[in-house]
Order: sequence, then structure tokens, then C-alpha cells
Amino acid sequence: MKYIFAILFGIASLNASACDICGCSSGTNTLGLLPSMNKHFIGFRFQQNNYYSTQHETGGSVYSASNEYFKTLDIWGRYSIGKRFQLMGFVPYKLNKRVNNSSTLKLNGIGDASILLNYQFIKLDNNKKWKQSLLAGIGVKLPTGKFDAIQNNQFINENIQIGTGSVDIPFNVNYSIRKEKLGINAEANYKANSTNKQHFKFGNKFSSAFRLFYQTKYKEFALIPQIAMNYEHNNSNSREKIAEEFTYGFGIQNQYGIDIYYKKIGLNIQYSLPLINKYGEGHIENKGRFSTHLIYLF
Repeated sequence: MKYIFAILFGIASLNASACDICGCSSGTNTLGLLPSMNKHFIGFRFQQNNYYSTQHETGGSVYSASNEYFKTLDIWGRYSIGKRFQLMGFVPYKLNKRVNNSSTLKLNGIGDASILLNYQFIKLDNNKKWKQSLLAGIGVKLPTGKFDAIQNNQFINENIQIGTGSVDIPFNVNYSIRKEKLGINAEANYKANSTNKQHFKFGNKFSSAFRLFYQTKYKEFALIPQIAMNYEHNNSNSREKIAEEFTYGFGIQNQYGIDIYYKKIGLNIQYSLPLINKYGEGHIENKGRFSTHLIYLF
């Protein structure tokens, strides 16, 4: 989740405690199944990503293995503008932790806020046999999070930082089609990252998902169980326009979840299991992801 300063080493230590390939970097905001396209909502969203980074050597230094835990609590919402436009906002609070055999590092704080403006190219029409919706949008992620934390007089690795220090541009496309109770959702997200003032740039990110869902009811509850396949691709990070080792990679996950709606309240729960781990050129293992959100529609 984050960019920062260069890890300044005056002397290359043989057993460095810093981790130059920590499991997470600034990712994309996936939207998934979106409720009631013309309604506003506000709510909370929690996400947790866990990674394991193997011991490796680069630049003459040996970096110890570590576990990384990235938790994010978002305040997020959507405001519909007219019949076609939607404005979405995300303000995250992050709790990042890295643990190795000699130390534990924790960083907490407000992360990088972002705004998305979406346009509905196909509006959902419940009177049609095949119910479709298509929206696409562009946004901006602002460097509101701290990205220059220091420990033991050294700058902490960019991936553990709360913020990125850069203005980035996210793009997204989201399409759903449903006949009666069975439907398909597909989405794609891309984030073009810029260089921060420390001359560091996170690699651009691409993610996509293909989701099968079933819409049903139980008493006053609307239930939407779903299963999905997710793909992620991370380009290499760079410093002074030079690509860094062990920062390129991709992964595929199985995702299982459910949306539950009761009147104006919506609850989502999702869990992802890794199928293919090629993050950090094979040095990073995704250990699973959990997310949930609670929204109020108005």
C-alpha cells in the first residue's frame, strides 16, 4: 500500500531487517456488484490482505523473510448526479504491520483518499427480460497519507508506508447482465501511478474479476451469493526511472461472497483464496484476503 522515500543505506548490512519486496503496494479500488444504481449510499468497508515474503538477496544485501498484514477501513459512498453520472469517494484508515524474526513494525494512519466519476452507458431496466448495466469511469487518488515514516534513522520501505506521495489516476469498467435470478458480473480496473517527490514510482496496476451470482429472497432479505475469479497484474516499481528487482508480478484468486440487503441496509462479505502466486517475481505469497462492507442507501 504505499510509496515513500528511498531506503537509504549508508552501509549495506548483511542481515537487513527492511523488506524491499513487502507483499502489498498501492492497489486498485474494486467495486463488485453495485446496488440500486440511481440511489446514493454511504458506509464503511474493511479489507485485510496478508502476505509472506521470502528471504532473498539483492544489491549485495540479504533480506530476511517476513509476514505482512495490511488492514484498511474505508469510509466510502456514492452520490448519483442526474440519471447517468455517479460520484464515488473513498477515505481509508490503514493499519500496516510487518513481522520478521527480529522485529515488528507497525504503521497506522489516514491513507490516500480517492474520488471516482462513473457514467452509466447502459442503465438497468427491470422491465426487460435480460437486465443489463454498464458503467465506466475515471478518478484521482490524492497523496493524503503519510509516506515518509522513519525507523532507526532510516526511511521505511515504500510498501509499508501509509501513503504513496503521488497523484494517481484510476480507471474502471463494470458490467452486469442477469436473466431472472442468475447473472454475471465482469469488471476491470487500472491505475496509472505517477512519480512522487522522492523520485519513486509504484508500478501501474491492473485487476479484473469475472463473477457468477444468484439473486434470491428470504422473507424481507434480498440475498446474492456469488463466486468469482480475480486476476491482478503489477508492473515493476521504479526509483529514478530504474526498475526495482522483485516488484513485478501477478496473481489469480478464487473469491466467495454474499450480499445481503434488508430495506435500506446492505452487507457484503467476501473471502479470497490464492490459486496462483507470482507476486514479487515469485518471492511473495498471497496468504488470503477478507473484505466486508456495510452501507446505507438513501
